[in-house]
Formats: sequence, structure tokens, C-alpha cells
Amino acid sequence: MNNINTFRWQIPSGEAFHRIIFFCFSLLLYNQHFIIKMSSTQLLFLDSDHANQIGTTPSDLIFNLNFNVANDMSGYAMAIQSISIPNMVYPINSNNNKIYWKEDGGAVITSTLTENNYSGMEMATELQTQLNADTGIARVYTVTYDSQSKKLNINTGILPNTIEFVDGNNNAYAELGFNSSAGSANQYTGAYPVYLSGTQYIDIQADITTNNYSSNGKTNILERIPLTANFGSIITYQNASDDYIDLNEDSINTLEIRVLDDKGNLWQLPQNAQISIVCKLKQFL
Repeated sequence: MNNINTFRWQIPSGEAFHRIIFFCFSLLLYNQHFIIKMSSTQLLFLDSDHANQIGTTPSDLIFNLNFNVANDMSGYAMAIQSISIPNMVYPINSNNNKIYWKEDGGAVITSTLTENNYSGMEMATELQTQLNADTGIARVYTVTYDSQSKKLNINTGILPNTIEFVDGNNNAYAELGFNSSAGSANQYTGAYPVYLSGTQYIDIQADITTNNYSSNGKTNILERIPLTANFGSIITYQNASDDYIDLNEDSINTLEIRVLDDKGNLWQLPQNAQISIVCKLKQFL
């Protein structure tokens, strides 16, 4: 019979066991320290004055990063540290200033509200002006604003005159409190109070891949900022969290930043608006 050497490992006890446990724990701490030492964090100071503008608004900018972002790192994480953006976008703008309507069931007429910052009374005057300018019939429309209900009312004159609103792109119905499915009427009263404060928040979107997703269908959102600054004021946002967003990128040479409104459209900042964003970029193994 062949002799078979059998190795039996016995768990050490006493001081030897304690030394093994201490060694393993020390090795774990050393590895963690090594990983931390191999990660690095850089600040990105992004100013619209030093970016390439895409399209007609500074809400879409491409930044050429003026430092060497190493390609031998295995991943990145990013966090918005602070943002400064002027609230210079009219609550009624090219994203929401269209009215599609019919007179007496006829062809669809398109009216365009002037981009501006309106009160309820001012909006009633503007809507009345545009309806009377675009009417295809010899008719005078009267639009009033109820300061109690905060609703608009449209009077088409004597029966059987009617007005009807229909769906269309970039319409102002949410802002005017209108319901496009209400049908035709001789007198039309808004279904809801007017909302003339503009977007409720802005989203900061990047062209780098993240796992963030917005219910309005937009992806790669870095930060959502509640819009609490009045029109004409500066939006200043300081991120109190240290949470980073993992990026699915191997290297970053350029960075496109887009500012979106609460409908997912580009926030229509004027040409003289200046944006300043400070980002924290972490590179890690």
C-alpha cells in the first residue's frame, strides 16, 4: 500500500491566533490606505466666458478642460459644488408662448405671446391684444383677469361666436390655466389659476454618462436646483452634500453643460447671461 501524506491544518490558538488576526487586519488597513492615496480630487472652475456656446443661448456650453485628465485612471466621479446663474429668463418665452385656437370651429390660428415677465392683469391685456390681432373674423375679443380666482376669462361677444383652444408645440396653456380639451364656448374661463412664475427648477445636464434619470425623460443630470430667486436676481446654489455621481467614462477632455427648465427644454438665457459652475472631479483606481 502506498503511503499517503495527509496535511492537516489546525487553527492556532492563543497568542499565535491573535497575531494572525492582527496581521490580516493590518494588511486590510494598508490596502485601504493605498487606494485612498491613489485617488485624487480636482476642482473644475467653469465660466461661460471661457466656453464654446452651442446654438443661440448660453444654456448650452462646451468647456475644453485646461488640465491633463489622465486616461490611465479606471473611473471618475463628479459633484456640483456651487453654481451662480442669473434668473434672466422670461417666464413666458419661446418654449411656452404659443396659442392655438379656432373661431367658430374654423381653421386653427396660431398666436404668439410676446416674451416677457407678466402679472395676471398684464397677461390679460397681452392675450387680448394677440387674439384681436390674429382674428380672421371681424370680431373683438375681451380678456379679463379675476384677482380673486387668478383665472383669465375670454368673451367672444354675442352668440353664436365661439372660441376653442387646441394642442400644439410650445403652448402656454399651463401658464394661462387653460384646458385644450374644454371644447368651444362663447365665454371661456380658465380651468386653473394662471401660473406666471416660470420654471420651478433647473436641471444641470452633462454630456457624460451617469446613472441619473429624470421623470421628464432627460438623462445625465448632475444637479437639480430649486428656482427660488426672483426674476432679475442671481441664483446662487451651494451643495451641502459630499455625494459624488459615478461617471461611466474612461477619460474626459471636454465637458458639455446644458441648463434645462422643468419641462426638459433648454432654459432660454439671454446672450449677456454669465454662468459660473464649480465642480469636484474625483479620479480613482
